[in-house]
Amino acid sequence: MLLFISSAYITHGQEVTLGDATFNATSDQAPADWHFPMLPGVTNTFAGFGDNDSLTKTESFSLGETVAGVKAVKRHIEGSSPAVPTEDWWLASATNDDLRVLKLVRAEVVVFEASDTVTPLLLLPGTPTNGQTWDLFGATMSVESFALSFTGALIKMTETSVSDVKCHYYRGGIGLTQTESGSSSGWRRVQ
Repeated sequence: MLLFISSAYITHGQEVTLGDATFNATSDQAPADWHFPMLPGVTNTFAGFGDNDSLTKTESFSLGETVAGVKAVKRHIEGSSPAVPTEDWWLASATNDDLRVLKLVRAEVVVFEASDTVTPLLLLPGTPTNGQTWDLFGATMSVESFALSFTGALIKMTETSVSDVKCHYYRGGIGLTQTESGSSSGWRRVQ
């Protein structure tokens, strides 16, 4: 196996290693992630409630962008007002099925970018387990509940930061369905 080293990534044949995460470098397909499907061309709309009442935001996915040698899916989030900043997330599934953040740009500022020395951040584990925790942009993420039901898998994740506690709800085959900040505000998927 030939090892090629560049300033951005390490390639082992068909795989790219960034930090301690390994990716298939030749895939140009959206990750077939069962709890966070990212289908190109799909747009999801979220309506705000509580403090976000009367606001909306959309989430869309597109293929074809490469970050540090990995073909990624771009998740574009755009709000209905300046109060909801535009975000672009470049995501890819590692070979162990974990969904990783390769790059994040928020309000046109690069917040994070993976490289051979900077491991892509874990967004969602490929095999979630109750009580599992990890760090994401200074917040502690944890799988509060993971259950299988007749309507599919349900995941409730808690994000705890210095200033807030948020709950994120995912449904198998659908993806993110709701985010709550505290108990009185957040976003619900309407489409």
